[in-house]
Amino acid sequence: MSRISVLAVEAHIYRSEMGGRPQRGVRDDCLRRMVPDLVAMGVARLVIESCNQDRQDRQVVREMAGKAQAVDRFEYLHGRPAVEPLLWLPDIVAWAYGKGGDWRRRTGSIVQKVTDVGL
Repeated sequence: MSRISVLAVEAHIYRSEMGGRPQRGVRDDCLRRMVPDLVAMGVARLVIESCNQDRQDRQVVREMAGKAQAVDRFEYLHGRPAVEPLLWLPDIVAWAYGKGGDWRRRTGSIVQKVTDVGL
């Protein structure tokens, strides 16, 4: 975290309780909340770590980009950490924040916003 904290990066965390729901539903809810926020911040490109849920991710992101009227100015794609090393950063920050205690404290200069996505 000490090496990451000197980089010019910021993180916005979207979190939700599982509440007995399938992980896919929680992931969709977080994406639905995140995409309009990214568009409002002027983000032009979202790279999501590729997994066995890429097709569903694309559907949700495409839907939300359309609702935000940003289809022509918001690019989204899936990547692999071996090809997109910056995908390591969200994993590191999310782990440290979730771990709590001193680890969470050390994310303070990076984590700009935490959004609770309700049930």
